[in-house]
Amino acid sequence: MTPRLFAVLLLAGAGLVQVGVAIPARRQVVASQGEFRRLRDQARSAREELAEAQARLAPRSRAIAILSRASGPAGEALAELRAELLESVESFPVRDVRLEVSPQPPPLAGRFRLGASGPYRSVVALAGDLARPESGMVVEQVAFRSARDGVTLDVQGLRVGAVP
Repeated sequence: MTPRLFAVLLLAGAGLVQVGVAIPARRQVVASQGEFRRLRDQARSAREELAEAQARLAPRSRAIAILSRASGPAGEALAELRAELLESVESFPVRDVRLEVSPQPPPLAGRFRLGASGPYRSVVALAGDLARPESGMVVEQVAFRSARDGVTLDVQGLRVGAVP
C-alpha cells in the first residue's frame, strides 16, 4: 500500500467518523442544552408560583394558628396569655416587670397591661416582640419613658381568644 493510498483511506475514515459520530453527537448536545434551558425555566416559574401561593396563604395560616390556639376555654386562654407574656419578657434583659391580665368576653382571650424597665434596645425589642402579627396580640397603646438607668415601657393590649 502506498503512502498516498493510506492517506486517502485515513482521510475517508476521518470523514466517516465525522459524519457518523461527531455530527450526531453535536446535534444531541445542542438538543440537550435546549431541553435543559426549558426545564430550568419551568423550575424557575414553578418556584415563583409556589412563593406567590405561600405569600397569599401566610396571613390565613397565621389566623388559623391563632384561632386554633384560642379555641380552648376562657380560663385556659387567659392562663396561656399570661404564660406567653411572661415567656416573652424572659427573653429580654429587663427588670421591674409588672403584668396585669384580665378576662374579656369571647372572641377575646383577655386584656393585658405590661410594664418593664431596662436598656433602650431591650425594651424596644420587647415591644416589637409583643406586636408580632403571629402572636395574636393586638397592641393598643405603647408608651416609652426615660428613666435614670434606661427606658420604661408600658404596653396595653388584648389577645384573640376563645371563639364562642
